[in-house]
Amino acid sequence: MILFKNYGKEKNEIISALLSEIPSEYVNNNVMIAQDGDEIIGSCFYEIEGQFCKLNYVHMMTDEELIKDGLIRTLINAMDILEVTKIIVKIARDESFYAKIGFNPLFFSDFMIDLKGEESNYLILDTKDFFANTCCSSK
Repeated sequence: MILFKNYGKEKNEIISALLSEIPSEYVNNNVMIAQDGDEIIGSCFYEIEGQFCKLNYVHMMTDEELIKDGLIRTLINAMDILEVTKIIVKIARDESFYAKIGFNPLFFSDFMIDLKGEESNYLILDTKDFFANTCCSSK
């Protein structure tokens, strides 16, 4: 059975083992994991800044896109519960994956968040729009 769990900034032996496998700049980020039994099969590292969640790093131990999809959707749900309304992710080779979920290009920044002048390299998702869209689970 696959379990998705948000650890926030909590660190335990499960998370400590995972931290050795990720770039050091994300060690102090919040973390969410996908777990199959005792095995971690995916994780994402993020930081919250006001109404924004910046998804910094996704580390998958499986090629199962459904697991990654579940992990990102769990993050979206967690942010909605925390009343964080925007999630941003830097565009990588998997831009189409995020577009299927509902992320859109961030062309102009009307937001108070530092993207180091690279706004066009990011995608954004509005959690309120995501949950208002009746097709959010089948895009």
